[in-house]
Amino acid sequence: MPLKVAYVHSPELESLGNIGTHPSGRSARVHRLIESLHLLTETSPDLTESADELPLAKRVRALPASRSDLLRYHSQSFLDFLLDPQQEDAEDGSSSCDSESDETVSSSSLQDYDSPPKKKARTAQSAAARFGLQDDCPAFPKLASYVEWIAGSTLTAASLLVTDKSPATDAGDTQGSGTTDSQAVDIAINWEGGRHHALRDKCSGFCYVQDVVLGIDLLRRSKLAVQVADESRCVSTRKPRIMYIDLDVHFGDAPAAAFKHPYRYSLPMTTSQKRQPKPTVMTVSVHHQSPGFFPSNSEADLTLATTPTPCTVAIPLRRGASINTYSRIWQKCIEPLRAAFEPDYVVLLLGMDALAGDKLVDGAANWSTQGEGGVTWCIQQTMKWGVKLLVLGGGGYHRANTARGWAIVTSTLLGRVIPEDVPAHDYWREYSPSFQMHVQPTGAKDENDAEYLARIEQEIRGVVERVQEIYSP
Repeated sequence: MPLKVAYVHSPELESLGNIGTHPSGRSARVHRLIESLHLLTETSPDLTESADELPLAKRVRALPASRSDLLRYHSQSFLDFLLDPQQEDAEDGSSSCDSESDETVSSSSLQDYDSPPKKKARTAQSAAARFGLQDDCPAFPKLASYVEWIAGSTLTAASLLVTDKSPATDAGDTQGSGTTDSQAVDIAINWEGGRHHALRDKCSGFCYVQDVVLGIDLLRRSKLAVQVADESRCVSTRKPRIMYIDLDVHFGDAPAAAFKHPYRYSLPMTTSQKRQPKPTVMTVSVHHQSPGFFPSNSEADLTLATTPTPCTVAIPLRRGASINTYSRIWQKCIEPLRAAFEPDYVVLLLGMDALAGDKLVDGAANWSTQGEGGVTWCIQQTMKWGVKLLVLGGGGYHRANTARGWAIVTSTLLGRVIPEDVPAHDYWREYSPSFQMHVQPTGAKDENDAEYLARIEQEIRGVVERVQEIYSP
């Protein structure tokens, strides 16, 4: 039976993405390329009789998040500031604190400095610094709407995966929100999602809202019951487990922090530790790390076998990571972690800033779309796991290459073969000089040598053993 694939999109979401997502205009280029490949319902032309069964992703309209949705992760004070309509005017200087007439200026500089409008301006600037609304996260028109729609798009996608049906119930009985097995999809794609740097009370790294954490939280709270057969062939239930895999070139700092399990595990585990609640979320970030590379965070260091939190995993790579490095990391690290954790859902963040040619990261990675270890291959490996999959965007600062990468992923998830050349569409000229779909690696050296990769594998093997111990009967 073909997989059910949903593609979350709406004109409002795309329009806001073009304004608020860096680089501007990326959203339109992504969606136009995917539409030109005829991968979506409502955009596919009449097909010939022999091509009737070509799989298509169902376009699903995104819905904005509510304030109560956002409060599942973000603080009240942060939302009060971020969703204030005045922040939308801050970029063009039209806010009330900047509109005082020069006629009110006193001859006394001290008196001028302490005037109420100036105090208000200083207060606003202080709040902007506190909540991160500056530098790489400036205010812009429709900021509040952008936050609500970006968060809502990932919540929409996550909700499409949830069955809300216990395996013990009859076919006609449903629980929770009433979503049934027949309504749920196997794969949900949201290329506008993936704002993995936004913190609970601070914007960061081009990210204003933490949609990733909100989406995982929705899956974690779902009423999906999973059958687990023990040696006596009895059946019990447990909460769903979610594995988050972040392949953006930057460390997925916010999801890692949000889902770091509050309980710690010693080596070896104590009897009381085996009885304590087990993590339901595993985060795995494969990213570039070097001095000064964003985000500068000690949590991005390689996770050691002795870690007290084995379900929070960081795998840092050196410059120029190629498909050979990604293949080895996938087979020696990600696959064993997945087998030990046994997730029911996988959330895959696919920032395309790791692709060759992304000048913002200046050669931090040299990933490509073809070959073992390439983008296509990694998606194919994930699909072999047979679990529900939430696919999100993330970074990607070469607009054409990002569109290429996400179009290739969309086609791979559908089991479709795409043409070698970029189809004609509104942005076709931006794919020069090759006008080809696939992204090729550069000649940059892969500095992840055998000795460094062996060290990573050794530590992750120890982590895998710890995870196996946590979930053993």
